[in-house]
Amino acid sequence: MGLHSLPSKSRQASEAWMLTANPAAGLHARLRLLTLHDQGDLAGAEPHTMRFRLCHRPARPAEHARRRRLRIETT
Repeated sequence: MGLHSLPSKSRQASEAWMLTANPAAGLHARLRLLTLHDQGDLAGAEPHTMRFRLCHRPARPAEHARRRRLRIETT
C-alpha cells in the first residue's frame, strides 16, 4: 500500500506518507472483509487488482427518449 516506495529522503515527508498509507491499508482490509468475502477471486486480491476490477468498468454514453444515460456493461 505504498510503504515500499517512500517518496522522499526527508523524514517528515516519509512520516506523512506512512500516516496516510496506514489508514488506506486498513480501509482496504475492511472492504475485503465486509464486502468481498464471498467472491472467490477478489477475497484475497491486492489493491491494484481491486481497483482494476471494481472501478474500471466499460461504459458508453447512450441517448434514449431524449435522455442521456450511461450504459454500463454487466460482463
